[in-house]
Amino acid sequence: MRVLYRSRQSRRRGAPVVYEQAGPTRWCCAEMCRWWGVIIGFGVRGHDASTSRDVNLYRYLPQANGRVIVEVVPIQNCPWCGEVIEPCREK
Repeated sequence: MRVLYRSRQSRRRGAPVVYEQAGPTRWCCAEMCRWWGVIIGFGVRGHDASTSRDVNLYRYLPQANGRVIVEVVPIQNCPWCGEVIEPCREK
């Protein structure tokens, strides 16, 4: 499975490079298609661009104040079919 991304340099001096998904995703299996954007996806859930250029699993952690934060865990293989996930930079 390949996920295309592009990098974008911020105009602010010293700001980190951010990455965003480029183009549609070709999923490796039906389960990946079903859960993409829900518990798995490129970068950080809910953000078009992030400093992560990996495909991540999203883990939801409840906090004492009632809010929930999202932890991202990078993965290299599909959790359902085992195919290699390859993030590729679009030029």
